[in-house]
Amino acid sequence: MKIHMAGDINSPNCISSRCRALFKAGLNEHEFKVTNIKPDQACIMLESSLLENVQKACEVQMEEPDVVLNMKDPSLWTINEKSRNIAWVTWGKQGKLPEDIVSKCNHMQKIVVTSEEDMRALDMSDVNTEVVIIDEPIDLDIFNNSVGTIDIANVTVHENGLPIKEKKKSVLLQGRLSDERSIIECLEILCSKYKEEDLTVILRVYKNTMGMQDDLEVANIVNQVKQRTKSNGGPKISIMTKLLADEELSMLYNTVDIVINTSRQVSLEQITIQPLLSNCNVITFKDGQSERYGEGLIFHQVTQIPFYDGEQGNDLWLKSPNQRSLKQCIDKALDSKGSFGITELINRTCDPELVLSDILC
Repeated sequence: MKIHMAGDINSPNCISSRCRALFKAGLNEHEFKVTNIKPDQACIMLESSLLENVQKACEVQMEEPDVVLNMKDPSLWTINEKSRNIAWVTWGKQGKLPEDIVSKCNHMQKIVVTSEEDMRALDMSDVNTEVVIIDEPIDLDIFNNSVGTIDIANVTVHENGLPIKEKKKSVLLQGRLSDERSIIECLEILCSKYKEEDLTVILRVYKNTMGMQDDLEVANIVNQVKQRTKSNGGPKISIMTKLLADEELSMLYNTVDIVINTSRQVSLEQITIQPLLSNCNVITFKDGQSERYGEGLIFHQVTQIPFYDGEQGNDLWLKSPNQRSLKQCIDKALDSKGSFGITELINRTCDPELVLSDILC
């Protein structure tokens, strides 16, 4: 099959993660054309065995592909009238989508999303294209064989402009900016219940791939939490907002001791499974998928809170972390040695070959 894959295969973000994983998975069965949309190409650590294939795929002429797989902002979508056009989107936004984006979605033959939140946004916006949920692919060659660590003090991580100088037990709090409330609730526990000498805390927030993030000041969130909890002697909070390549992420996970998932809708996704493979303890909430992932997962209790999206009659609920339960989980994780033996329990849909097959079917 001829596949035109429109995405940044060599830029450090989740698009490159998807693009490389699917490219590697389909090399023996499909012919690829890769459009690298990013104008200033900053080639990151591609496996040397892939470089020649990537170069060929970027230069190949493919007049009539069977499939066009779009993984960037809708303004950059490529639509070929003679092809099957598929968009793989991550909105990271609650509520309806703008009409111009809905129109673009309706010109696709298929929309692939990675969460119930994204599915709901499309449903509320009256998108009439086929929509399916497929998990993000995970490159097991990278995350199951983590090597190297990151000096947290010197990698885009600062506390009010001052670098962290000592390595302590470390907690990585990560999620989308749209989960601001959950981020605040987790920070309140870390700031009020632990001292500076106990922990190093890294807050990693990131943009969604469609560029539709809420306009939030992450540093202001941290300062508000510190003022409210009066945590003058609490842990230093390091803020990390730059996009990271898979290789950088694997080293980050190999450095920290605990990862806390701040999502209120998705318990297990790419950013929780990757650190599990890297032998981190991961704290998240429990759902029906959790049992298959084995050791290393620690589940906090949640409180269901109503969410109003502006539409009357929509009965929506979000999972808010129970702070007492979260504190107990952090203490448990600090005493644990990490997760091992996870590989054989990974959800089948995380396998790049199966993800590619599900997208194309």
